[in-house]
Amino acid sequence: MFETLFGFLNTIIINNIAAMVGNFTTVIMPLIGGFVGLYIIYLAWEALNNNQNFIVMETIKTIGSLGAVTMVALNTPWYMAHIVPFVLYTPDDITAALLGEGENASNSLQMLWDNVWVSLKLIASNIEFGISDAALLSMFLNGTMLFLSVIGFVPFFFISVATLLGAKIAVSFLLIVGPMFIMMAFFPSTRAFFQAWTGQCFNYMLLSVFFALSFMFAIEIIDEVVLSKNITVENIILSVIIFFSLCVLATQLPTLSSTLSGGVGISGLVGNTMSGLKNSAGAARAAHGAGIATRAYGKSVATNIANVGKGNVKSG
Repeated sequence: MFETLFGFLNTIIINNIAAMVGNFTTVIMPLIGGFVGLYIIYLAWEALNNNQNFIVMETIKTIGSLGAVTMVALNTPWYMAHIVPFVLYTPDDITAALLGEGENASNSLQMLWDNVWVSLKLIASNIEFGISDAALLSMFLNGTMLFLSVIGFVPFFFISVATLLGAKIAVSFLLIVGPMFIMMAFFPSTRAFFQAWTGQCFNYMLLSVFFALSFMFAIEIIDEVVLSKNITVENIILSVIIFFSLCVLATQLPTLSSTLSGGVGISGLVGNTMSGLKNSAGAARAAHGAGIATRAYGKSVATNIANVGKGNVKSG
């Protein structure tokens, strides 16, 4: 299921990049050409007004750097044959080297899903209904593990799939506008934009590798606790802690990869969403408290108005 989903998404992304990169390069080429011309004029002016004779070295450096970035950015077939596959498929190669041939994030996610499904069926089949102490204990342990497995892995799956799909779609947008940022490496004042672009691409690679490793870690947990039929009270408690840790890990992996890649990552959607939900919940609680305070104040004002004149009439 997940292999089909990610394979379908990869096909759409490749076709979209192939269709859009050439058009985008055609659009930015006049603008880039104008910037290059102005930069060469600026270098010529600096050479004429410089007392030291650096014109030969500056000319060689300018021609070399211009030729390098132009070959990468404006040569669409070369860009599609080398840059795009490098960014999209390098995480799969790294994951295969770490976990085994043919392993990647989508395969690991599919394996985790299959193992979870097998483990749930195994736990359900081990539930024995009876009135003896052993049957009641087995029913309690297996039922508890079944319930915790469902509520523990569903959030982890949801966060992982949403993050990986969002990161893959976002990196396709990065690759579409990539020629413009590669050309920015030619100008000293805009090289920071190129560095930011490469950092975002590297962030996607790290994120895919980290999630594949986390999936294999979860599979090992299932094999150790569930498939080995080693279901005890101690293992149930450990499983609760591990399930909670996996959910936290799924929200922290984008932060880790973005920090290692040098900035805010393309996959911080989940973390920002969780922060937004927390802020919304806090605002709702504050609004509820304000409503209660306003209602109490209104009651006190109404009571004071109703008591005006009472007890002030003197006898005689």
